Amino acid sequence: MKRVIRWSLAVVAVAAITFAAYYFTRPSWPDFPATAEKTPQAKVKVAERDYGYRIGDVIPVELVIRQQPGTRVVVSDMTVSGDFELHEKNPTLQVKEFEDGSALYRVTFKLQSFETKARLSFKAQVSWVELEKNKGEVFDVPETKIGYSMTWDGRKEMQEGSDTRSVIWYWARAIVPLTFGSVLYLTLIVMAVRRWWKARQQVPPEKLIQTRFLVLLEMVGKDTATCEKYRELEAIVREHWHIQSVPVDELARSLRREPAHRETLQDFLGLTAMAIYPQSEITAEQRLEIVRLGQGLKHALLTPKAKPREDAYQDAIAEHLEAMTVQANANADAAVVTEGTPGDGTPEATSVDTPVGEATLDTTATAAPEDGAVVPPDEKPQTPPENPN
Repeated sequence: MKRVIRWSLAVVAVAAITFAAYYFTRPSWPDFPATAEKTPQAKVKVAERDYGYRIGDVIPVELVIRQQPGTRVVVSDMTVSGDFELHEKNPTLQVKEFEDGSALYRVTFKLQSFETKARLSFKAQVSWVELEKNKGEVFDVPETKIGYSMTWDGRKEMQEGSDTRSVIWYWARAIVPLTFGSVLYLTLIVMAVRRWWKARQQVPPEKLIQTRFLVLLEMVGKDTATCEKYRELEAIVREHWHIQSVPVDELARSLRREPAHRETLQDFLGLTAMAIYPQSEITAEQRLEIVRLGQGLKHALLTPKAKPREDAYQDAIAEHLEAMTVQANANADAAVVTEGTPGDGTPEATSVDTPVGEATLDTTATAAPEDGAVVPPDEKPQTPPENPN
């Protein structure tokens, strides 16, 4: 809808400017004094410029003839005399007719002269016919003097005298384009300000996430949160800190670059994980603890966290595999049972090499099973084979 309104306003503005340009620049018809004579009336208008015409220049001339009622002017029979000659053989003609039989003829043509005089004279004759008598006559166009320069040194000097052009001519040349440009500029400024203001009023995504987080915390505090709400609460935290697929017991390693919130996140995600599964029940104290921990995280949600680099993930995986290897070796060492010394029943220290993964540890076990202790089948002392000799 807004786009339609904008295009409509643009079309109206262009139409208004076009109409104004035509209205103020349209050719005007001169006024002629009323007369009872049948002879046509004429006025000559020579296009002026800031410097005088010189030898060989083409001079635009406008001749307006008023045809009296009961007569007919034959413009095609116009002849030019004096110091000028027609530059073009086909003048432009415009006619404006009236109900009483009179008419106005605007004849536009161009003159040229190569005479060497200070002032040149333009003369013309036009044929006309009185319809009642059907008699053709010729009338003389008023003689017009045109200033001329016999030489030209290439300079464009300003000439003294009154300007024949009206203020409307200057207004149409300068004010109309200036007004159109100003309106267009102000329109673009208004559109830019509106776009900036709308963008400023938009709520940042981080603020929306924080608001949703606080709503879920309020539901947890009122004991109205379902498993889906706890899952959404956990998802907001995990997505913000980029730990979507990290188990709870490995959060300490993944959040080693977040010392300020590491313990809080561990406790918070641990409690929410308990509430997600239907088979586990969460107490009122644990719900309040979730709310307290969430209040400590709400401000951190407004600051976007940079996603960890790929090499950081690789480092974490390598460290995790190394820790698992060490733990497996330790478990294997604890499961080793020492053998007793043959013959005297005294326990004998035995060195056992147990490879696990890529690590190899040498461990010496000296402890023997106590009396009455149950020894697993794999850890029962084995009797060494007898010497056949």
